[in-house]
Amino acid sequence: NILTTPFNKLKRVYNKKPVVLLTTGGFYPIHDGHINMMEEAKKYLENNGFSVLGGYFSPCNDVYAKTKPNFYIDKYERISKCFDRVKNSDWLSIDPWECLFLNKTVNYTDVIIRLELYLKKHIDENIDIVYVFGGDNCGFMYCFENQGIGICVNRNQKSDFDNIRKHINNNNCI
Repeated sequence: NILTTPFNKLKRVYNKKPVVLLTTGGFYPIHDGHINMMEEAKKYLENNGFSVLGGYFSPCNDVYAKTKPNFYIDKYERISKCFDRVKNSDWLSIDPWECLFLNKTVNYTDVIIRLELYLKKHIDENIDIVYVFGGDNCGFMYCFENQGIGICVNRNQKSDFDNIRKHINNNNCI
């Protein structure tokens, strides 16, 4: 019941299947590539039968971020930079839950489940989450083999996405 995730940028009117985009990561720093990845996913989905109500970046907490190379800014500075980066977007937001309210590392699938339950409770029970990730994490696609929707935005041609996609028998892996 605690309101931790802003939803002021989410569209409330839709005429197709309503979805909200989510991506997770360190975002140290958040950059144009992250923004472009979300924009490309939105464009694809809206051209293929979905209404994208909004999108979230979910920065990881410091416990996880400190395990990564080049960690150099704490969660407060990272989240501040993320909020600043999307402040002029009419559809992108930051979900601070994972970064500010957890003192342990969680799997991205837990972040997906939590956001979906949160939005279904507070906004609309018809909303589904679409998890967005780059080609360097194309193996994430296996998590959407039986449930959920995942969209891989490939940054280069060296991704294993096509090989992985051959083994998955549903249309929820995009």
